[in-house]
Amino acid sequence: MFKSRLTPAATLCCVSMLLLLATPARANTNYVLNGSFELVGGGLNSSFSLEDPTSNENDLTDWKLGNTSALTTSQILNCVVMGGTNTNACGTVEFGGGFSYWVNPGESPDLGNYYAADGDSSATDNGGSGGTAGGYSVPIYQTVVGLTPSESYLLSFDQAAAQQTGHTGPTTEQWEVEFCTTLPAVACTGSNVKSSTLMNDASQNDIPWQTQAMTFTATAASEVLEFIAIGTPNGEPPFVLLDGVSLQAIPEPTAFALIGLGLLAIPIANRVRRKKK
Repeated sequence: MFKSRLTPAATLCCVSMLLLLATPARANTNYVLNGSFELVGGGLNSSFSLEDPTSNENDLTDWKLGNTSALTTSQILNCVVMGGTNTNACGTVEFGGGFSYWVNPGESPDLGNYYAADGDSSATDNGGSGGTAGGYSVPIYQTVVGLTPSESYLLSFDQAAAQQTGHTGPTTEQWEVEFCTTLPAVACTGSNVKSSTLMNDASQNDIPWQTQAMTFTATAASEVLEFIAIGTPNGEPPFVLLDGVSLQAIPEPTAFALIGLGLLAIPIANRVRRKKK
């Protein structure tokens, strides 16, 4: 019969190392696809805009827009801003072919492209909780798969705020984030709905990039992760910016407990081995 040549201490050490190696691998998996908004289709490369759902809606890889069919194209004002620049970011024919911010927050900490959405909820004022289209803003979402029900996940992302040139007055901006099993997320309540830090933007100014973190618990193997731009006041385009979206599993406390017990047991095993000599 094969006998292990490892001492008790070495055995416990190996077990602990295996746990240490296994836990981060799972925790470091990003369940969000294209969270940096770098993957775009041909329509966005030419028009820089998602405001026409009939031609550009599917050009932002892995992301979709919510309930655009209820709106005319002139009611939707959101963009993929290429490489951190703001010139012509949302500039299509319907908006005069040009767009810029009074102050450009520049590239996010994630660098490259970022997503921008007007938080104006006028016209059809349903842009808040419920995940339906509202005014000049529509939700952006994707279905996240491979989750473990009842497990906690850490969502992190970068946000910033800016005001469109030609408009004045202080504004507020933030993201409403929903993590639910269906869309529209009308049943999203309680811990399944969270808000990012409220940004108070002075007239003709910006709020620099800031990192956000929030925790959600999965209720199914797949969930809809949805971002809704919320801004005030209507009519003074309060743009909410988004980049670096990441969703990672939070290691279970039991895994760390096992690792700790394994490490604590090493000196005990050594003492037992010495007594047997």
